[in-house]
Amino acid sequence: MPTGILVPLDIDDAASFAARAESLDYDSIWTGEPWGRDAFVALTRVAGVTDDIDVGTAIANVYGRSPATLAQAAATLDRVSDGRARLGLGTSTKPAIETIHGLSFEQPVRRLHETAELVGRLVGSDGQVSYEGELFDVDGAPGLGRDVPVYTAALGPATRRATGRTADGWLPHNIPFDRLADAFETVAQ
Repeated sequence: MPTGILVPLDIDDAASFAARAESLDYDSIWTGEPWGRDAFVALTRVAGVTDDIDVGTAIANVYGRSPATLAQAAATLDRVSDGRARLGLGTSTKPAIETIHGLSFEQPVRRLHETAELVGRLVGSDGQVSYEGELFDVDGAPGLGRDVPVYTAALGPATRRATGRTADGWLPHNIPFDRLADAFETVAQ
């Protein structure tokens, strides 16, 4: 079974931690974006000192960057890691989005759904991408031609259903182990 590790990486220790994780045969290393650190920068450093371990965001929030910006960051990380990138998206929290980003935490389920769907198309397509949603409209954006799986972090039933419809995988952050099976059932349905 694949084994990954989720860690809060500081730029100063990302390289040594990742090299050690790879030497212990971990399959993937994931990091999030609490205030003060960019996951894509940290994971780029990780990619530079590793050969086989997958590198993923867990999570990059869907308010702080546009779908296009998320797509280009994921595609760039995929290039520098030789195809090992994984993109984990989530809504973050209302206090973080409103206080740090200065944005309104509106329609989080819809925003996660459309962002995951649109980012997946932008990253994975070799041609032109068009998308018409409630929150995002894109017409003729050039696809980035990378194979980057898009995962979403989803706590509630509505976001778990959006995950099942739009994402390649689910990051069950903060789901207690005794509720994991029921929560996964919602994603699967």
